[in-house]
Amino acid sequence: MSFIFDDRIGFNDDATVDAYARLRVSKPFGIFNSSLQNSINDTEWETFTSGTGSTTYLAEQSAALLNVGTASGNRCLRQTYRTFQYQTGTGSQALMTGVLGTTQSGTSSRMGMYDDFNGLYYEVKDGVFGVVVRRTLSTGNTEEIRIDQSNFNVDKMDGTGRSMYNIDLTKAQIFSIDFAWLGVGRVRFSIWTGNCFCQAHEFKYNNVLDSAYMGKGDLPLRYEIVNTAATAATSNMKQICSSVFIEGGTNESGYSRGITTPYEVEYNVPDADAWHNIVSIRVKPGQDRVTIQPFSFGINNDTGNKFQIALLKNATGSLTWTDNGDFSQSSVTQTALSGGDILFTDSGNERVSVSIDLLQIRDRISTKYSGDPETLSLGVRRVSGLLDVTGQFNYIEYR
Repeated sequence: MSFIFDDRIGFNDDATVDAYARLRVSKPFGIFNSSLQNSINDTEWETFTSGTGSTTYLAEQSAALLNVGTASGNRCLRQTYRTFQYQTGTGSQALMTGVLGTTQSGTSSRMGMYDDFNGLYYEVKDGVFGVVVRRTLSTGNTEEIRIDQSNFNVDKMDGTGRSMYNIDLTKAQIFSIDFAWLGVGRVRFSIWTGNCFCQAHEFKYNNVLDSAYMGKGDLPLRYEIVNTAATAATSNMKQICSSVFIEGGTNESGYSRGITTPYEVEYNVPDADAWHNIVSIRVKPGQDRVTIQPFSFGINNDTGNKFQIALLKNATGSLTWTDNGDFSQSSVTQTALSGGDILFTDSGNERVSVSIDLLQIRDRISTKYSGDPETLSLGVRRVSGLLDVTGQFNYIEYR
């Protein structure tokens, strides 16, 4: 009797399979997409600069130019407000387009899915192209595992590999990063060569470390250029489009939370011009990987006089915050609000109740790069007569 071992039919371990070696046969589920066709898109991207770092919107190119001067420490960073929830057992993929540039000694340009402590990105550092895994160690120190282009283990992208692709970093490219996390897994850096994504380098972390290869799988997208030393000339890089996909099915889950004004305590709205706070919510300071999405809110009015309501993003006022669990805070302070973006308005006489389609509305709040949390406020103002109101706000925490 004879036996045949290892008689499986397999697939090439390349871009035809996802990070878990599952054949890509269905449409990946997109959880984020961004283009700069109409503006620099500051509703989804935060810009942070230091020194003479700056951003220029290139309307005719649907792109943003990130610039730095010559001094050490000059920096320009564009990062999504939102961090993208890693779904255990599925692969995550980020697609990003832009121009990294060749850079000079003392300058690094980067793009990828990362923050200051963890993540995955492409980098041109002192003129040398490479890929990086960043992680924070138990000691609190941040470690960067960098592989230069000359040491890529799949295709060096210099014309000598299987793809025969010779990358020109002064030209726009489509960069892909897909990874399996679970704390353990693999990371693949791939580049579009004109007819397919070709892997350039792969990190394999199964059976290698005694800890997670990076501390967090929930990460934002980022484009960044920074001077690590004084340079001979100014430098820039270019941001174009980006998207994030979940492969192998999606189940982005969150936790339902609600807040209401104190029982039988009504707010006598004092004037008809300003918006006044009924209920505000925000991510608890220090919880930088939490996002909040509203799904319903309402106002009750005992006077019968007409009023208007608005859902306001990042309005300001003299608000006092109270923890609503471990990850979010709320405020029912009776105070006027100013500024902010109006996301929704309605009007009524006795009651207004609103439900939001979570699949259609992308508006969420999170924590800015500076550490300041964004806010959502349910505001009301009088149209005529007295106004005595109570209200409630329901939302989802993604964490």
